[in-house]
Amino acid sequence: MKKNFSSLKNHSLPLQWVLIIPFVLQIFGAVGLIGYLSFKNGEKAIQDLAKQLTVRTSSQVNSHLDTYLAIPHQVNQINANAMRLGLLSGRDRKTVGKYFWQQMQAYDLTYITMCLPTGEAAGAARYDGKTVTIDDTVTKTPNLPKNNTTYLTDQDGNPTQVLTTATWDTLNETNYTEPIKAGKPSWTRIYTYYDPAYPPYIAASAGRPVYDANHKLLGVVGVDIHLLKLSEFLHNLEFSDSGQIFILERDGMLVANSAQEKPFIVANQEIKRIKATDSPNPIVKALAKRIKKRIPDLHSLIHHQDLKINLQGQIYHVHIAPWRDQYGLEWFIVTSVPESSFMAQINANTQTTIWLCVVALAVATVVGIFTSRWIAIPILRVNKASQAVASGDLNQIVIGGNIQELNSLAHSFNQMAGRLRESFTALEESKAELEQRVAQRTDELRQAKETAETANRTKSEFLANMNHELRTPLNGILGYTQIIQRDPATPSKQMKGLEVIHQCAAHLLTLINDILDFSKLEVQKMELYTQDFHLANFLASTVDICRVKSEQKGVEFHYQPAKNLPTAIHTDDKRLRQVLLNLLSNAVKFTDVGRVTFRVEVVDVPTASDLIRRIRFVIEDTGIGIPADKITTIFLPFEQAGKRERNIEGTGLGLAISQQIIEKMGSSIQVESVLGQGSCFWFELDLPLASEWTLEEVTQEKVIGYQGEQRKILVIDDYPENCLVVVNMLEPLGFKLAQASDGQAGLDIALQMRPDLIITDVHMSVMDGLAMTRRLRQLPDFATIPIIASPATVSQVDMQVSLEAGCSSFLPKPIDFTGLLAQLQQLLQLQWVYEELSQPAPAVATTDDEADLVLPPSVELTALYTAIQGGLMTDVQQEAKRIKQLAPEYAAFANRVLELCHSFDDEAIIHLLESAM
Repeated sequence: MKKNFSSLKNHSLPLQWVLIIPFVLQIFGAVGLIGYLSFKNGEKAIQDLAKQLTVRTSSQVNSHLDTYLAIPHQVNQINANAMRLGLLSGRDRKTVGKYFWQQMQAYDLTYITMCLPTGEAAGAARYDGKTVTIDDTVTKTPNLPKNNTTYLTDQDGNPTQVLTTATWDTLNETNYTEPIKAGKPSWTRIYTYYDPAYPPYIAASAGRPVYDANHKLLGVVGVDIHLLKLSEFLHNLEFSDSGQIFILERDGMLVANSAQEKPFIVANQEIKRIKATDSPNPIVKALAKRIKKRIPDLHSLIHHQDLKINLQGQIYHVHIAPWRDQYGLEWFIVTSVPESSFMAQINANTQTTIWLCVVALAVATVVGIFTSRWIAIPILRVNKASQAVASGDLNQIVIGGNIQELNSLAHSFNQMAGRLRESFTALEESKAELEQRVAQRTDELRQAKETAETANRTKSEFLANMNHELRTPLNGILGYTQIIQRDPATPSKQMKGLEVIHQCAAHLLTLINDILDFSKLEVQKMELYTQDFHLANFLASTVDICRVKSEQKGVEFHYQPAKNLPTAIHTDDKRLRQVLLNLLSNAVKFTDVGRVTFRVEVVDVPTASDLIRRIRFVIEDTGIGIPADKITTIFLPFEQAGKRERNIEGTGLGLAISQQIIEKMGSSIQVESVLGQGSCFWFELDLPLASEWTLEEVTQEKVIGYQGEQRKILVIDDYPENCLVVVNMLEPLGFKLAQASDGQAGLDIALQMRPDLIITDVHMSVMDGLAMTRRLRQLPDFATIPIIASPATVSQVDMQVSLEAGCSSFLPKPIDFTGLLAQLQQLLQLQWVYEELSQPAPAVATTDDEADLVLPPSVELTALYTAIQGGLMTDVQQEAKRIKQLAPEYAAFANRVLELCHSFDDEAIIHLLESAM
C-alpha cells in the first residue's frame, strides 16, 4: 500500500500547482471571455438601444401628430354642425367672430374662419401667437375694395377698435375653393406667413364644406394650426443630444425639425419653405440627401424602414416612419442617432476589462502560491462532505482546520446541513399541503367555469333558437294570412278568423322582439336610427292600433293632440312607436271600465327660430292601478304588477325595454298610480324639427298587377315554406317565380334563368346567401341586378354584412307584403295596376235624406273640413264623434259622415260639408 502511495505521489502534481494553474487560467479566461462578450453584447445592445430609441421617439411623434392635427378637424366638425343647426349664420357675423374668439381661448390655433357663398366671412386669428383678433369680411365690390376689417378685442371677445383693413377675395381663396372641390373635410395647404409686425410662422390649413339636407352649400369652415409647435415638440423630446428628428412631406419639403434652425428661411422681406436637402443644419441636410438616394420615391414607403448611414466616418442609425391621416396628409418622420453617442463608453469599458485581466492574473498567481497549502485539506473535507450531501446524505459534519475562515466555513456548512434537513422535512409537508389546496382550488375554478359557460351557452342557444326557429314558421303564418286576406273569394267569416291568426302571430313576433331587444340592452348594443317623419300621421296610426283593442273591451279611448304640435320631427320613429304601443296596450289591458286617455302636448313655448320642441306624451287610465310597493320595480325585467291572468299576454320586458329606450333618447318614463283608481305614465322628449317635409299621399287601393313586360324573380331559401310564401304573394301579380334551396342551386338557376330580381335567405347550408351574392357580383351580367336579403333575423350586424356583400336591400322575415311591394317598386321601377273599385252611389240618391239632416253651426265644421281636405280619415272620424256629442239633433249628421268615412267616400263628405257651410 505504501509503495502504491509513493508511486502515485511521484506521478502527481503538487497540490499548490493544481490549485494555482487552473485558478489562474480560469480567472484569466473568464475575465477575458467576459470582456470580449461584454464588448460584443455592448455593441449589439447599442444597436438595439439605438433602434428602440428611434422607434420609441418615432412612435411618440406619431401619437403627437394624431392628437395635434386632429384638433382642426374636430373644431371644423363642431362649427359645421352649428352651421347646419343655424347657430352660425352670416346674418350676424360679429357674433360668429366672437364665438370663434371663444374657441381660440380653448384651442391653440392660428385661425378659425367661416366663409359663405355670398363672399362674406368671419373669423378669429392669433397672428403673433398671443393676441386674438376678430376678422369681419363683407362681399367685395368695386365701391368697397377693402372689404376685410380686423378688430382688437377686450377680455370678453368684444371688438374694441379697428386694427387693419385689407382686400380679401373670399370666393377665390384656396381655403374656400379647395374644400368645395374635394367635397369633404381635407387639408387645403401648408403655408408660411411673414409680416414684419409679427413673428414668421408656418401653418397647415384644414377646411370642410357644409351642406344642408338638400346638399345645398351653406359655406366652408376652416381652421389653421401652427406647425412651429411641432418643431418645439421635437426639440423638447427626451432624445440624444447629437440626434436629429425631422418631418418631411412626400416631395421632401421640411415640415418640422428638432434643430434650432427653422423649416423655412426669411430673406429680402420674404418667407420661403425649404426642402430638407437644403436645410441650414448640416446633419439634417446630409441625412436627407442620403435618404433621397436610398428611397427616391417616399410615397412608395408604406411601412417603417431602418437605415444605417455613414456620414464622414460616423455611423447614424436612422428610422423612417410614414404618417398619414384620413384627410390627405402624408408625412414621414425621420429619427436619427449617431452610434458614437454610445460606443465611447463601450471602448472605455473594454480597456478597463483588459487591465483587469492582467491584474487578476498576477494577483491570482501570487495568492494561489501562498494559500494553496493552507486550503488544500479543509477544502477536500468540505468537498467530500458536499458530495455526500449532494448524493442525499444530509447527516454530514465537517471538522475544521488551522484557518479561521475555513473553520467558519466548516461551521457554516454544518449549520447549513442541519437546516437543510429541517427544510427538506418542512418542504415535504408543505408540498403535500400545497398540492392538496391547489387540487381543491383547481376543481372549484373548473366547476365555476363550466357553470358559467353552460349558462352563457344556454342563453345564446335560447336566443338563437327564439330568433330563427320562431321567425321561420311565423313567416309562413303571417305570409299566408296576408295572401288569403287579399283573395276576394275569402268569406267574411274566414276573414275574421284570419285576422285573429294574424294578430296572434304578430303578438308572438312582438314577444320575440322584446326578448332580443332586452338581450341587446343588456350588452349595450341597441342603437337609435333617426329619420324625419310626419308627427300627426305617426300618432294617428299608433292610436288606431290601440283604439281597436279598447273598443273590443268596451273601454273609451280619448286621443287629445295639442293644436301646436310640429308638422314633422326627427327621431327614431320605430322605437318611439314601440314605447307608445307598450304603454297604451298596458293601459287598455289593465282597464276594464272607464277610459284611456292619450295626450300629446308641447311643454315649452317655442319661437319661430327654435329647432327643437320639448313634447310630453301622457297615457292615463282608470284601470286597476299599481300597488305602492310595486311602482319601484315595474321597470325591472320580468316584473309585472298585475294579476297572473292579466300577465299571460306579455314577457314582463315591455316596460324595462321602454324605459331604456327613452333613457337612450335622453329622458325617462315617470309614473303615478293609485291602487283601484288608475295610473298615469308620461315622459318628455326634446325632439328636433325636420328641416323640410312633404307629406306623400298613400293609396289604399289593392295592387293586382304591374305595367310592362313580365318580370322574373328567383327565390332562394332552405325552408320550402318560406319560398312558397313569396311565390304565392307574387304569382297572382303576374311575376314569373323560380325557387332554389341553397346558394349553390340559386347560383346555377340564376345563370340559366337570368332573373330580374333575386330574394335570398342569408344562412343556408352548402352555400349561404352572402357567398352566392359575392359570386354573382363578380360576374358582369349580375353586377347590378337587384338582390334582396331576407334572413330570419333583424340584426343591424346582419343588415350591414348583407349590404357589404352586395345586396341591394334588407327585408327580414316575417315578410310584410306591403313592404315587399314597396321594395319591388323601387328596385324594378314598376308602375302598379290597382283594382278598380265600384263607384259609389250617386249623391243625388241621398240628397233628400241629407236635406233633412240637422247641421251644426259652421264654426263646428271647420276642423272637420280641414281634416277631409287633407285626407286624414282618422281625424275625420274623431271630429264626427265629437260633433255627435254636442247635441242629440246632430247625431244623424255625424252618423252620415262616419258612414261615408268607412266607405272612403271623401268626395261625398266634401260635398255634404260644402252644402252645409
